[in-house]
Amino acid sequence: MKIVLKKFNRNDYYFIFNLRNSKTVRLSSLNTKEIKYTEHLRWLKGFLKKKRVILIIKTKNIKIGYIRLEKKYKKIFISIALIKKYRGKGLGKKALVKAEKFISNEHVYSFVLRNNLQSIALFKSTNYNIYKYYKKYFLMKKKIIRSSKYIKIINKIEKVRKKNNSNWMNILKIAFRHDPISTGKEMAKIYGEDKKISSLSKKLSE
Repeated sequence: MKIVLKKFNRNDYYFIFNLRNSKTVRLSSLNTKEIKYTEHLRWLKGFLKKKRVILIIKTKNIKIGYIRLEKKYKKIFISIALIKKYRGKGLGKKALVKAEKFISNEHVYSFVLRNNLQSIALFKSTNYNIYKYYKKYFLMKKKIIRSSKYIKIINKIEKVRKKNNSNWMNILKIAFRHDPISTGKEMAKIYGEDKKISSLSKKLSE
């Protein structure tokens, strides 16, 4: 099942309110109390004014949950809530991974209740580890490795090297065409030096 993340808009007020007040979400939250709609609106407006992010999780154009990103003490904290019937299908894992593109920090943290085994397993499945232990909850932490960024750079280097290899071959053709004897001698020297490099490289693995 594919998912998409979209940034919160005014049409999502009631969805977030209802999901936040659902019994299953409240039981897995640090604050388990049911909240009033006026209180919810006040909190939500204050939350968004501070340039914090709420992402709506959708599948087949159906809202199934949300992710909240909040910056505190120069750290980014993440939390997730899913409608009960969409849990245990790997959708939470996909959503947490997708949400990382909205995070500029190197590390991301999450508070998880110690008795919430499902949430602990979810965060661990996306490479979060328990960072600190508290009486009622764990602080979990993940280092974000932006592999796609490095792959793009490597692919660019590969393209440049291919072009450069072609340039070297063209130079070699020109050299042999105009002075094959001298060019052959220089190539022999290069080959000899390459053999020395190969021999030294083998010693590194001994």
